[in-house]
Amino acid sequence: MKRMEKISTSVLEVKNLSVDFVSDMERTHAVQQISFELEAGKTLALVGESGSGKSVTAMSIVQLLPLQLTRYPQGEIWLRLGDERLNLLNCSNEKLEQIRGKEIGFIFQEPMTSLNPLMRCGEQVTEMICKHLDVSHSEAEKKTLALFEEVDLPNPPAILKRYPHELSGGQKQRVMIAMAISCDPQILIADEPSTALDATVQKTILDLLKKLQVKKNMALLFITHDLQLVKNFADDTLVMYRSKMI
Repeated sequence: MKRMEKISTSVLEVKNLSVDFVSDMERTHAVQQISFELEAGKTLALVGESGSGKSVTAMSIVQLLPLQLTRYPQGEIWLRLGDERLNLLNCSNEKLEQIRGKEIGFIFQEPMTSLNPLMRCGEQVTEMICKHLDVSHSEAEKKTLALFEEVDLPNPPAILKRYPHELSGGQKQRVMIAMAISCDPQILIADEPSTALDATVQKTILDLLKKLQVKKNMALLFITHDLQLVKNFADDTLVMYRSKMI
């Protein structure tokens, strides 16, 4: 009797991914044979000490590592788009530009260095919406205002006109979250989004991420060095140590 193959319901599959950094002097094995899956509405915590390869793994998914220094000796990263599956390691830069922000949102660790200090906060989110969605600038501005309300920013109309340096750390992180979810991505990658915040603000940011995830049924990859932090937050946990999953 022919064995039935299990049909995957994952929106993202990382299979045996290895990442090396090369230079004239040496080759560094930054990630070695990492495998995991992300499912809609579920949270996977990627946990490990600094230098274990967590962020390299995450940035490989959206291909944000420097091309001239990065090699992928083996592995596949499969993204599901409806009935289509794409190996992101084989995609063109043009296709990746369409996927980043629209299909996969990314929240970086330090919002002060991720937001453009020369642009008002509202303009930065509006620009992202106009890039990926077929809407007018005025419609994008209305959506930005609604997003600022959704992420619980105080006085959203005022925040629209402020520059990043005029906001607190927690407010800047909420702007980053609004930008990351602005095009309704099916996957959200949060790379230590609360590390630079105090404990009280950290909890409100985690609560906000969970609320948004449930509302939008997103797959969430949450990266942290704090195992205690994700104890009651993640559905599954993958622990990394010295570039390997343990």
